[in-house]
Amino acid sequence: MFSIILPTWNNLPYLQLAVRSIREHSAQDHQIIVHVNDGSDGTLDWVRAQGLDHTATPQNVGVCYAVNMATRHVRGDHVLYLNDDMFVLPGWDTSLAQHAEQLRARGIDARGPLPPDTMFHAAARATYDVAICMYHDQGLIPAKTLAFDTGVNTTLGLPFIRTSPDHGTAFNIAGKGTASAS
Repeated sequence: MFSIILPTWNNLPYLQLAVRSIREHSAQDHQIIVHVNDGSDGTLDWVRAQGLDHTATPQNVGVCYAVNMATRHVRGDHVLYLNDDMFVLPGWDTSLAQHAEQLRARGIDARGPLPPDTMFHAAARATYDVAICMYHDQGLIPAKTLAFDTGVNTTLGLPFIRTSPDHGTAFNIAGKGTASAS
């Protein structure tokens, strides 16, 4: 079963769309867990009316704290973090599970999905060679934290090669001679 954590901050129309897409397009058993930051737009009332597992704070506590609070309710074998403005397509969960199984069948120790808030600390990083993240925030926040000045990220699945330095394009200092040579 997939436990899907959705932190939200007064983003009710998008949260409703995200939850609807999970309910309509998931083939695997799933549990939706919402962390409501503030909720003064009616989000908390809606989440309760939907019978969703949830945590809540009266103010915005940020994504990391929200995800950590929500993990207390996890019942699934796999934990996913999903932004509240994302829409999943039919077969998303089956495809994810199948690809992980295909890698394991080829002798690759593919694990996951793993929660991004616990897979990037030093002890966890020592247990794997590569982290494949499903979308931007899941991978780039920890990557930039670990190697802001030296990291490079790659986007897979595009019909062209796309890489970017983790520090960004630095247009604000282009041509000024102030960039770090390291």
